[in-house]
Amino acid sequence: MLIKIFDPDFTHGDERGVITQLVHGGYSQVNVVTTVKGARRGRMHYHLANTEAFYVVSGAFDFACRAIDGKTRERYAFKAGDFFSVPPSVGHDFRFTEDTVLVGLYDLGVDLPDGTRDIIEIEAGE
Repeated sequence: MLIKIFDPDFTHGDERGVITQLVHGGYSQVNVVTTVKGARRGRMHYHLANTEAFYVVSGAFDFACRAIDGKTRERYAFKAGDFFSVPPSVGHDFRFTEDTVLVGLYDLGVDLPDGTRDIIEIEAGE
C-alpha cells in the first residue's frame, strides 16, 4: 500500500457538537481546501521531502497514487471522515466527485527554507 489510512487521535461528541483532533504534533503547514464537484486538484505530482495528510470534512473524491517509477498504482474513493497520509515520492492526484472540504497537513510545508518549493509534477500522460 502506497499510502497510510488512519484514524484521528480522538473524536468527542456531546449535545454541543463534535470535536475531532486530527493530530497533536508533527505538521508545520495546515490548509483548509474547498473544491467544487468535477474539479481536479494537484494533477499528478509528488513531494521529495514532505509527508502530507488529508482529512475529509465533507464531500468525496477519487484519489489516484503511484510510485514515481510508475510500477505500483492505486486508486481510492474517499468520503467525509476519511483520514490518510501520503509519504514523500508517491505521486498523487485528486478528482472531486462532490463539493468537498478537506484539511491538508504538511510535515515541512511546501515552501522550503531555501526558497524552493517541494512540488514535482509528473509529465502529462503518465
